[in-house]
Amino acid sequence: MGKKANTKKKKLLTIALVFAVVLAVTATTWCTMFSPPPIPRTFEPPSTVASKCTVATENYDSGCDLLKGADTNKDGRIDDSELDYAAELYNDGYRSAYEYKFVATAYAKGSIKALCPTCYP
Repeated sequence: MGKKANTKKKKLLTIALVFAVVLAVTATTWCTMFSPPPIPRTFEPPSTVASKCTVATENYDSGCDLLKGADTNKDGRIDDSELDYAAELYNDGYRSAYEYKFVATAYAKGSIKALCPTCYP
C-alpha cells in the first residue's frame, strides 16, 4: 500500500511540475507577444522636430493633429495608457512607425507643448 501511495504522489508531483512549466512558458509568450514595440531612440535637432509639428503625416494633416488625436483626455501630455494605445494602433497597422515614434517622443518629453510649442495655446 505504501508503494502505491508513493507512486501516486510522484505522478501528482510530475503533473504539477509540468503544469507549472507550461504556465510559465505561456505567460512569457503572452507578455512578449503583446508588449508595445520599442521606442526608437534617435537624436534629432530641435528645429527638425519642431518643423514636423506642422508637416502632414501619413494619416494626419500635421504632427500637431496627430498629437492632439493621441491625447485622448486633452491634458496636454501623452500618458502611459495613451502611449499604449498608440502602440496598439501601430501594431494593427493604423499608424506608421514615424507616427508612433512622434507620439513616443512627446511622451518622453513629458508634454506635447515641449515637443510642439504651437499645438496648445
